[in-house]
Amino acid sequence: MYVYGCGVCQTISHHTSEGEATAERDGHRRTVHHGRVPMGEWIRDTTPPPPPPTPMSVVRWLLGTWPGRAVALVLVVVVVRLGLFINDLPPLFAPMPPAAPAPTWTNPFASEAPTASPPPR
Repeated sequence: MYVYGCGVCQTISHHTSEGEATAERDGHRRTVHHGRVPMGEWIRDTTPPPPPPTPMSVVRWLLGTWPGRAVALVLVVVVVRLGLFINDLPPLFAPMPPAAPAPTWTNPFASEAPTASPPPR
C-alpha cells in the first residue's frame, strides 16, 4: 500500500502500487499546482513488515524443506556428539575451596622499644 501526500494542500491519497501513487502525484502537480512541484510532497510505502517467525513456523521450515532437514540433522548430530562427551567436562557448579585466612597487617614503622611516658611539666 502506498500513500501520496501534498505538503501544500495537505491532501493524502491511498494507492495499491507505487506506480499509481506516482501517477497521482504527477496528475496533482498538473491540475492543482499548474505543473510546479509543491513543497513537502511525499510518497510512502505503508506496507507492514512481515511478522517475525514463530516457533511453529521454524519447525515447519525445519521439517518441511530439504535445507531445513539438513540443518535439523546437523543439530541432532551436534547434540548427540556433545552428549557423548558431557561426562568428560568438569562440573559447572563445583564446591568452592575454603577461603584463605585474611592476612594480618603489621605496622612497618613500629619501634621494638617500649615508649616512655612524656616528661612532667
